[in-house]
Parts: sequence; C-alpha cells; structure tokens
Amino acid sequence: MSKINYRPEIDGLRAIAVLPVILFHLGVPWMSGGFVGVDVFFVISGFLITSILIKDLETGTFTLRAFWLRRIRRLVPALATMLLCTLAAGRLLLLASELKNLGRQGAASMLSWANLFFWQAAGNYWGPQAHEQPLLHMWSLSVEEQFYLLYPVSLYLIHRLARRQLQPLLCAATLSSLALCLYLSHRHPPAAFYLLPSRAWELGFGCVLAIHRSKSPSRWQSWRFGPLLFLAGIAGIAASCLLINGAHTYPGYATLLPVVSAAAIIAFGEQLPPAPGFLLSNPVIVYLGKASYSLYLWHWPVIVLVAAARTISPAVVPLPAVAALVFALGLLSYHLVERIGRTERLWIPYVSAAVGSVLAVSAFDYFGTHRYDLGGFAPVEWNGRKYDTIPVQKPWAGVVDEGTVGLVAPLREHLTSDAYKTGGIIKRYGPPVPQVVVIGDSHALMWSSIVDAICKEQRLTVSFYGADGTPAVFSPQPERRATTHFTADQKYDFDAARLRFLQEWKPRLILLLVRWDVWELNEARLTEFVSMLGKLGTRMVVVSQPPVMFYGGRNALHIAAELRARGSLQPTLPIGSPDEWRAGNALAATVVKKLSNAELVEVTDLYLRGDDRGRFIDGDRILYADNDHLSEYGASLASDRLRAAVLRAMDASSASPRDEAPGPVH
Repeated sequence: MSKINYRPEIDGLRAIAVLPVILFHLGVPWMSGGFVGVDVFFVISGFLITSILIKDLETGTFTLRAFWLRRIRRLVPALATMLLCTLAAGRLLLLASELKNLGRQGAASMLSWANLFFWQAAGNYWGPQAHEQPLLHMWSLSVEEQFYLLYPVSLYLIHRLARRQLQPLLCAATLSSLALCLYLSHRHPPAAFYLLPSRAWELGFGCVLAIHRSKSPSRWQSWRFGPLLFLAGIAGIAASCLLINGAHTYPGYATLLPVVSAAAIIAFGEQLPPAPGFLLSNPVIVYLGKASYSLYLWHWPVIVLVAAARTISPAVVPLPAVAALVFALGLLSYHLVERIGRTERLWIPYVSAAVGSVLAVSAFDYFGTHRYDLGGFAPVEWNGRKYDTIPVQKPWAGVVDEGTVGLVAPLREHLTSDAYKTGGIIKRYGPPVPQVVVIGDSHALMWSSIVDAICKEQRLTVSFYGADGTPAVFSPQPERRATTHFTADQKYDFDAARLRFLQEWKPRLILLLVRWDVWELNEARLTEFVSMLGKLGTRMVVVSQPPVMFYGGRNALHIAAELRARGSLQPTLPIGSPDEWRAGNALAATVVKKLSNAELVEVTDLYLRGDDRGRFIDGDRILYADNDHLSEYGASLASDRLRAAVLRAMDASSASPRDEAPGPVH
C-alpha cells in the first residue's frame, strides 16, 4: 500500500479535534461545543483514506485485503486493550444490573456496530441515559469502520467503471448525505446523530477535497489567500467549540461550521509561512495529535467509571486528577500498544487473541446472572408515565428495562397518544374546561399523581400538559426543533397547542413544575415565559426542586441493594452537584419574586438533612426513583404543602377579576 507525504499540520489538527472532546466530556463549562471534534476527525479520515486509495488505484497497487489489514493493524490493538480494561473495571465499579449492558457495549464496539446499538439502546446522545454508558464514544469509531468497509469497494468500482465521473459522483453522494442529515436532524435526531448515512457527508468533504487536490495540487498551494483561509479554519473550529451546544439541532446546519473549517485547514495548511504554520506543526501539538486515537479511546471510559465509582464512595475526584488519568492511560496506550501494534510482524495472533478475549468477556457479562436481592424494600413506584404527553410511549425494553428492574411504572392509557396536541391528559373532576393546568418536564410528571389526587379531592378539572425530556418553557412563536421524544413538527404542534389551549381555557391555576438546575433555563427567559402566562389572568404555583443524589441517573432501588450488600446503606446519602442544585432553586425563587401572581412552594427542608445530605430511605420505603426524580412515596411527603398552595391559589383567583392579570411587580 502506498504512503502519502507526511503533513505534520494534520496531526496538529487531530490534536485540536481530540482536546475539545476531552474537555467537553470532563464538563469544562466554556467548552460547550467540544463534541465537534468528532466532526473534525471525520473530515480528516475522509481526506487521508481517499488520498491513500487514489494513489494506490492510480499506481495499480490497490487491494482490499491490504487496505483492510492496515486498518485492523492501525485500530484494533489499542481498541481491544481499552475494551478489556474497561470490561474488567466495570466489574469492580458498575452495578450488577449494568454488567449485561456493558457486555453488549463491548461486543458492539469490537464488532463495529456501536453506533447502531446506541441508536436503539441509549437514544438521545445528550440525555443522562446515554452519558452513563462507558463505551458511548465508540459510536464514532463504528461510523468510521463502517465507512472503511464500504467506501473502498465503492471507490474501486467507480474508478474502474466510471473514472471520469468519480468526482461528480462523490459530490452527489456527499450532498445527498448532507440533505438526509438535515432532514433527520429535525425529525429523527438520534438517527441523524448515530448513523453512517447521515454522517457520511462529513467524511465526504474530506474525500472530495482529496480527489480535487490529487488532480491539481499546485493550484491549492499557490492560493494567495491560503494562509488567511487556514487561520479562518482554526477560528471556525474555535468558534464551534465555544458557541455550539446541545441546544442546537445537531448534527444539522451547525455542523457545517466545524466541517468546512477542518476542510479549509487541510486544503491550505501544507505550505504555510512559518508563523501560521507553527500553530499546528509545533512539536507539542503534533505529538498530541499522533496520540489522539489512544486519548480518544480512553477518555470516556475513565470519566464514566470514575463517576460510577461514586456508587461505592461519594468522594468527588477532582477534575485535574481525572484529566491526568485520561492523559496517562492514553499516552501509555499510544506508546505501549498503538505504536507497537503498527510494526509488530507477529501481530495477527495477538490481535486475534485480543479480539476473542473481548468477545468472550462481553459474552460472560451478557449471559451471566446479575440481579440484586431486592427483598426487604417496599415497591418503588413511578406514576409519571401515566401523565406523560409524549407522542409515542412504549414499554421499557433492553438497556432501560434492565436498569429499571423493580421500579413499578405503569403506562398511560392508549387513547391519549395525541394528547400533546389535543389539550393534554385531562381529568374532569369538575367543570368541562380545565381549571388547573400542569406545565413542565419530567419533574411535572413526578408531582402529577399528587396533583391529580388533590384535584379529585377538590373537584377541580385538571390538564396535565408536561412531557419527559422536553423543555417546559416555550415561546409565543413556537419553533420547529426536535427533542428526545418529539420530531420538529410534533414539537411545534405541542407548543402551539399548549399556548392555544391556555388562551382558550384561561385556567384559574397553572402549576409550573420543572427541574430548575438544567442548563437551558435562565432568568430572562423564565421571567418572560411566566409573565406571558400571567397575562392570561391566572395564578401560578412553582415548586422547588428536591436535592439531586450523588449516584447519577441509576435506579435508586439498585443503589439501595448495592449499599445494603456492602453494609453502607443509610437513611441519608450525599447529594450531588449541590451548587448547581441550589442555583436552580435560587433561579426559581428569583423569578417568583418578580411576579405578584406566583407562589413558590419550598420543599427543600423535607428532603435535605444538613448541608449536603438528602433523605434516601425511610424504613423500607425509598424516596427516589433515580437520582433526581422522587418516587411516589417521596413525592407524597410534600402533598400537604402542594394542597395548601393549590387551595390558596384557587381562593385568590376567585377573589380577583378574571380580566385583569396581576402582572410583574416593579
């Protein structure tokens, strides 16, 4: 197989791709778009692979066997080593109920279908369910490996049968993939994120660039504005890392910025003057770029497993220590595995043994018995699904089902599948038109059964208009932006219907029940939203957020069983991220104080003990379903306060003229 001229600035580009990814996953707040480093990697891969293949095809030295063996030699030794270590560490640090899922992840990663697995199992990349998977990052490597499997065959056939049409056909395929990506990003975001057909255009940018450069390399090197475009590419990647975030529909139009920027750097970075060229070709950045594959492999399992270790001990590992461990393991892998794997002549038996070991351990984890003894605990109920207005509701299955064993969570009635656009889930205990409306996210679902009981008791008709994984705040001008459970069109219909029905009904009370520490919320947006609702002439009740526990989004019943098995189960447990939780509740209080028609129901004291411990278990009853959602029993502890607030609000709304909204306090 031919070699192409070494370009140190491409290794430098690899470095500025992997470092933002690591910083983003470490939770560095100003690196909100660090995940775009993966898009940069895709462009690099498309360019380099096409450059090699074209050279081989032109010289007549191309063989599929040589290409695939080189890819295996390049990727598999370090990958298999990381997977074996992660599977071993998982047995020490994960819950027993999570080992079956880890086994599936290991096999999927080794066999290059991790993107398909996570598309089905974890769904939304931005959700907590996904971010607790130790091998989630393998989705991108699987996309590349699937590309390496299909693309050389396609390129060979086109080169042989329609050589003159090679570049137009690649351009057409790239644009088709981009169009599919933009379509799916609004209608089926998880598919757009994980699948090769909607990601191929990013690799295609690199492919088309390589084809064009192979035909006229001197034209690119002689561009007078090449250095400026190179610098613009670096600026574009920096802007992507700092300005893009998970609120953007991604991948989508926003993805064009890092992809085009990476292509500009590759196109104009070969013969730069010393000053701009040194940005990506200095020894330190080039070294990190060479090690970028190993750094990428190791960074996410380390971050997830360190967080999982808090199940055993709630002690917080400092961020610098986690980062140091990532770089130590990544660089060791680069020097001791990756580099040796590329040159060792006897690598085939070693690689075969490593792959076989990964699959064997994965199978052992998958088929083994990993159940907790849940006896001695009262059933943990979660009735939120009965009040959820998402368009499609299915029984929990696969990874989610295994993680929720022991949790009683009945589904809503099948007749309410279109409730998101027809007025929510309405319980008519009084007049035909709802007097009370519940608005919110999954925390609205958490309180809904308590609100339902109060409304039934007081003969109040209530509409439950909340949805899981969906922002509670919406604009008077609804946007077409997909969320975890809504396509872009469905989300538009959902927001438009909520606003229309609220204006129609003019309910006497709106209950705004939200997880307040989520990053999407800010004071200006919340104040505008609540003021908009206040103009309807209605009262509002806002409930503060209970403490978030330290163990991540895991099943609280499994945590209780794990801690009991270790002899460390206590009535109270440490809370997690106390600063963010307190800031969220402070935000809710600030917004309520600005409005004369709103009341804050403070429930913190019911669940917090001391400064940093939360009530977890009361006798045999567990107060939580996971780390931030209360169980039915936990929510019932606040029922008296909620009832009193509802009665006060209904009395106040009866005494106030309905055509004069109280409005903001100035």
